[in-house]
Amino acid sequence: ITVTGRDETPPWVAYSEGYPTLVNQGSLFYVVALVIEPGIITAISGTLHNKAGDQLGKVMFMRYTPDMYMGFGAMPANEDVFLDITAEDANGNEGTRRNACAFGPTRFTQKSNVLLVADDFADAAGTRERVMDALAQKGLSPDVWETEIRQLPGKSTLSKYAGGLVIFNAKYDPYYMSHYPYLAYRPTSVANAMELGTNVLLMGQLVGSSYNRYNEGGTFFEDTFHCDIGGTKSEGENLAVVGKPGDVIGDGLSFGLSGTEEFPATPDYLTPLEGCDAFLRFADDESQKAGVRVENDSSRGAYLTFDVGDVDDVEQGQLLFSRTVDWLMGPAETPRGVPVFAAGFVNTDLDATGGEFEIQAYANPAFPIRSLDLYIGGNPLGISLQETLPYFYTLDMQVGSLVPGYYTLQLVASLSNGSRIVVWPYLPIGDYNDWQIEHSSAFDSGAGPRNPNAPRVLLAGFFSSDLRPESGGVLSVVALVDDPDGLADISSVVVSFPDHPGGFKEAELRDDGRSGDFAAGDGIYGMTMNKPFQLPRGLHMLHIIVRDAEGNSGKWPELLVNQ
Repeated sequence: ITVTGRDETPPWVAYSEGYPTLVNQGSLFYVVALVIEPGIITAISGTLHNKAGDQLGKVMFMRYTPDMYMGFGAMPANEDVFLDITAEDANGNEGTRRNACAFGPTRFTQKSNVLLVADDFADAAGTRERVMDALAQKGLSPDVWETEIRQLPGKSTLSKYAGGLVIFNAKYDPYYMSHYPYLAYRPTSVANAMELGTNVLLMGQLVGSSYNRYNEGGTFFEDTFHCDIGGTKSEGENLAVVGKPGDVIGDGLSFGLSGTEEFPATPDYLTPLEGCDAFLRFADDESQKAGVRVENDSSRGAYLTFDVGDVDDVEQGQLLFSRTVDWLMGPAETPRGVPVFAAGFVNTDLDATGGEFEIQAYANPAFPIRSLDLYIGGNPLGISLQETLPYFYTLDMQVGSLVPGYYTLQLVASLSNGSRIVVWPYLPIGDYNDWQIEHSSAFDSGAGPRNPNAPRVLLAGFFSSDLRPESGGVLSVVALVDDPDGLADISSVVVSFPDHPGGFKEAELRDDGRSGDFAAGDGIYGMTMNKPFQLPRGLHMLHIIVRDAEGNSGKWPELLVNQ
């Protein structure tokens, strides 16, 4: 979907998705947002407000792919709060998505819906009314405030095939969304429940690259089930295949970007797909599952589709299915950047007799992480963190007796391309294949001084551009801290660069609402620096040290075991 416009066209915050997580500081959340802009985005910011419109705080956004941004924020937990996201381009044009996300005790919105309307369809107001009426008739009631009407360009490829209404769901993979923004939209299955008197475009999401990650989905229209098919070429060329009412499974309309060689599926390549999840639920509560996989070894193309035949007895409102499937079909390039944005130990209660603690980690959506495993001293513990929310991993640990002191644990990621690499708590410099643990960043599980009254860094991490030893880059550091004597007792928070050859050792983090943190006095400290790092290639452990007025200190990423 190509969104074009003149210089005065404001940026479009096309999609946002937010997830709250609980730590013992209160409520912390993160948000991902897609911004479509023909030019250059110079700034993106978020503002929290309540129903009365009172401003409650700011959200800091970091750019981690060309079109995708991730933001972190803190909020009061005793009322509903809403997030407005504003993007500004180089010409000073601003585009705002109001009420982009909502959090609170009575509501929590993970996603927003976008209605894209072909230019020959009804007016936006009439479209909204018809859509809401159709949803209500089927017992589906998405909030109107989170639904947005957008007009497709007159020469849009999708407009040619849609001939009317196209409804896109907000579930997506942000990495592929940013690299293939023209095709990377997944349609919501509620389209099958609408009788709008026009053709409904049934489209799958193309998320192909060398990772060979695919989405599959299905919908039915006029009592006939229709499939979504998607695939890639080994050279990185892209093809999406869509079905329309009456299409034969395995066939269909195909379209692609300019210059893309089409690679349609044919029945000759169909093979059974085992382990396919149930995706249709029948009235008798029995699940029907079926699937086929299509491969062509010469081009490394892969397709996924479904065929369940007659669906007259299916409860249409139950068909809200879509998921992502990873298939490894050869070596793949690894993304650049930081695989885990932030992580740390929360709800910690450990002493020499043992106890429990919780690990929380925010993963970078650009990395196809299959699992996050816990290590200590370079040795696996055979324990993996669970993805309790998209890109958010947690682990509750019960441990026995330990020697008092500080311990450093590691997170090791298994990627869908077969790689297994150390991802936390290290800052990467250079290409991923060059990441070797430097001597000063060696695994450390030894004891250190202990002080139960010391302040703590609960969660911390790095948001960075593609850092290079010769050119440096932009690095932002964020830390959520706590102190047994209250936040007012904290005197300083610094990030330490023990490997820096130029003698630069520390940089100060601030909680003033202007230093890359969120709001003044909320316990979240931040800093951003834009200068060459002159660090060698590899993984470097940067320490974040918090000190209080009494001279006590705590150091991230170490886990404290009290006496």
